[in-house]
Amino acid sequence: MHILKTNFHNNSNVGLFGFATDTYCILPKNLPSTSIKQIQEALNVPIYQTTIHNTNLIGVFCVGNEEFLFVPELIQEDELETLKKIPNVKVLILPTNLTALGNNILIN
Repeated sequence: MHILKTNFHNNSNVGLFGFATDTYCILPKNLPSTSIKQIQEALNVPIYQTTIHNTNLIGVFCVGNEEFLFVPELIQEDELETLKKIPNVKVLILPTNLTALGNNILIN
């Protein structure tokens, strides 16, 4: 088992900024390439980089599993197109006032 101790912009709450499943990981665009490489090696899954609502708070705004990824309506079109590139994952826009989907929904 590979364990990586890391932080994003000196913040150890990495779940705010990233989202991962057993088959893919979504991270903010502005992370250093060395961090991306370390995370990819630790998780052994492809990394996709984007923003959601022009923020780095990927883990706050999205929730999903290996088959589905739910995002809030406030997602920008270019951000949505990036997420649609994840193979075998259906990206669904969830119409709700609760935009912090990662804080409000648990998916198995």
